[in-house]
Amino acid sequence: MHPTLEEIIETFCAELRRGVTPDITAFAKRYPAHEAELLRLLPTLLTMDTFAQEETGLPQEMELPLPMMLGSEFRLERELGQGGMGAVFDAVQVSLERRCAVKLLSRHLAAETRHREAFIREARVMASLHHPNIVKVFSAGETTEYAYYAMEFIRGKTLDLCSLSGPMQLADYALQTAQALAYAHQCGVTHGDIKPANLLVDDSRRLLISDFGLARLIDKPDTETLYSGGTRAYMAPECCENQAFTPLSDQYAFGTTFQTLAHQHHISLPPDLEAIFAVCTASQPTQRYHDLNDVITDLRHFLAGEPVSVRPASRWRKARLWSRRHPMATASAILIAIGLPLFTTLLAYSHQQTRQALTIAEQNLSVADTALACTFEHIGRNDPSREAAILLEVLMPYYQDILHRRHAPSERLAEAESVIATVALRTGDYPTAISAFKRQNEVAPTLKTSNQLAEAFLLSGNQDEARAQYQATLTHPSNGSFEDSLEHLRAQNALDALLQTPPTQATLDALTALLHEQPTHAEAQYLSLTAQRLTPNADIHTLNQALVTLAEQNPLVPHYGITALRAMTTRLESSTPLTKNEETHLNSTRKIAQRLLGQWPDDPQILLATVQFAVADRKHARHDPRLAMQANRAAERLSGALEVLFFGSSLPEDTRDPLFQTLFASLLESRYQRERSQAARFRRHINEQLPTSRGPRQRRFMPRLTPTKTP
Repeated sequence: MHPTLEEIIETFCAELRRGVTPDITAFAKRYPAHEAELLRLLPTLLTMDTFAQEETGLPQEMELPLPMMLGSEFRLERELGQGGMGAVFDAVQVSLERRCAVKLLSRHLAAETRHREAFIREARVMASLHHPNIVKVFSAGETTEYAYYAMEFIRGKTLDLCSLSGPMQLADYALQTAQALAYAHQCGVTHGDIKPANLLVDDSRRLLISDFGLARLIDKPDTETLYSGGTRAYMAPECCENQAFTPLSDQYAFGTTFQTLAHQHHISLPPDLEAIFAVCTASQPTQRYHDLNDVITDLRHFLAGEPVSVRPASRWRKARLWSRRHPMATASAILIAIGLPLFTTLLAYSHQQTRQALTIAEQNLSVADTALACTFEHIGRNDPSREAAILLEVLMPYYQDILHRRHAPSERLAEAESVIATVALRTGDYPTAISAFKRQNEVAPTLKTSNQLAEAFLLSGNQDEARAQYQATLTHPSNGSFEDSLEHLRAQNALDALLQTPPTQATLDALTALLHEQPTHAEAQYLSLTAQRLTPNADIHTLNQALVTLAEQNPLVPHYGITALRAMTTRLESSTPLTKNEETHLNSTRKIAQRLLGQWPDDPQILLATVQFAVADRKHARHDPRLAMQANRAAERLSGALEVLFFGSSLPEDTRDPLFQTLFASLLESRYQRERSQAARFRRHINEQLPTSRGPRQRRFMPRLTPTKTP
């Protein structure tokens, strides 16, 4: 099927709407029959598009200063592409140090409620779909000027820019697309704009569907599923005529997409594959496949060298296809066919049974893979708990076996191990965290994983192993990237802290260079502050204040808050009075302690830092009569921490018991001090009531009330 001139121009305009400006000469050469007309028309279209952009101001509005922070969660690094609705940026999710892509609605459209609602609805639809071939959405948000959502960062390019080796690779991409679309339809969602530019291919040749901006919910009334927008070259006839849109319309766009790709790459389609796409693109919806599950079945038959349902095969053709799949069995059958006809019949029957069993097994593996991947992803995105760590540890051997059977890339196994290790680390299960980080380091070794393993050793009390692992990080070669330099400096900082030695001037200079390269990078700021605290004659007051500010700006990064609590605890335990600025930051630190305890009640490091800070805070306030209320509140915070630890925590007993004893001893001391204060007030009150005529001698007979210390 050769596209018309109108359809080709629509494809060119769709590229412009995506923010991509195709090379006119190269684009025209794809369509030799219309090359001369395209070379004449396309420059005019490009000029008109540029003028329209200048008039609306949309592209100029998205020229943001980079890097740029969206709130405290995402840092935009560089622009990946721009379209009529906004732009997509390469970004970092600061709290998790995770690479992602952020789609940002342009300021012009964000000012209109209907565009904001449509944009957020797109994010919600994508976030509700959990499939290996659909781009994952992590989170969404709004500011006064922008609406945005963060999604999985795909290292690759769109399908229209990929080179295709032949019909088998085209069929493989078609199968992946059909599986994702069938899953979306089962979830009640239609895509509405399937085309090559909305299909992404990563480095491992995994295809992912993106851009659900025109998605519709199948179970809504017809008035809510009227079709608007889309790309005309891939639009089903019923959408052009009466705007009615159904899953069968997605099927039409799917078939047209792969027919177009075959034509552009000069791929001669085998009759079976051509028949599959022809049925998908039938003009009447009733003439298409019943649903995409039937398309999936036929594509699998084609890839396996078996007959497809839409092109009935004669017995001779079936035999020929079977012989291609089993050349050795065919040769044997020819040799003995004359003497053993029954054997041939049994062999064919056995093959049919085996094929059915393999098909069922593959389907079961796919379902299990998807379910376990969703489980790991869900637990990784929520607050960690001890029960979640145990569940993931139990599921991991099954997930590992499934990924091995499906020949999945090792990165998927590393991602699962990372979730287990992070959850175990945050809940005090350090042996599990160490085992998971070790397995992750074997599958996909990185400097970051090496440092995480060293941190797990350190938290478990094994300083020798931690020191050796940090040394291994320093000896690991760096690729010169910002991330690798950061991890090298993190290891050096940790070693300096373990050895209690000040950082070298080379370390300080390297940290300064990193901050100069990315001044707003929170982790670089944190490493610089912690390194400066170890230097002689450091301005500890200023550094403490900077740590508190960093923890306030990054509430989802727990180790910033823990370090701020420990720094303020050390300051409170000193004999020097606090300045006014330090009193202000002390109030901020109290809020950080409450937030950390509320967010991560199972983290022993947070519990310990919170308890130590509350004890120091209470002692500091107790010595100043003006701070009596703060002292009482500090004691209440200790009581709250004790309640969380005793009733709401699922920490292991060997981790929980020392914390409980520390808390309880502090509360006993607090109660004893309170009883002493009450006794002193009572003694003063009695003495004031005695007749003054008896003089001071009478007062000497009043006993000094001293409470019995609580055992």
